[in-house]
Amino acid sequence: MHARPNAVSGALLLFPTVSNIASTPNGRKLSWLFHHPIPTIVSGLSRLLTFPPLSVIPYALSYTSKFNDYPPDQLNIIKSLVTSPHVVYSALTMAHDEMQTIGSLAKDEWVGDEVSSVKAMLDEHRVLVRDDDVPHAFCISHSIPVAETCIEWIKEILMG
Repeated sequence: MHARPNAVSGALLLFPTVSNIASTPNGRKLSWLFHHPIPTIVSGLSRLLTFPPLSVIPYALSYTSKFNDYPPDQLNIIKSLVTSPHVVYSALTMAHDEMQTIGSLAKDEWVGDEVSSVKAMLDEHRVLVRDDDVPHAFCISHSIPVAETCIEWIKEILMG
């Protein structure tokens, strides 16, 4: 943007930087899963989901309230992931690392110094925090409302 300031008309910054992830509601609720030896135990147990009668559990996901809106392709991916011990172990240990690493923005080495510059340049009435029923994982089954919002923003940018 600095090299060609006239070439950029606008930017849609859809995803905020996550900070202090361990202190979020989900971080506090789920952190026990990420500490040794739980990832080893849970990943070992995930192998049991491939044997009858437990093998029906991944297929029952679509009947639970959390997953009933998920498209079939997404459910198939989840089914394959939860029955793979290596994937389960990797996900849980990575979450443990994230809980320890993602902290204050001022100290987070994944966030560059340009964050405060971007915040200073943002026009406050362009900032939108959705408080409707669009979930954090909106891309799975709620991409249309987000896309509609983006379309409106793009129209505003193009119209000047």
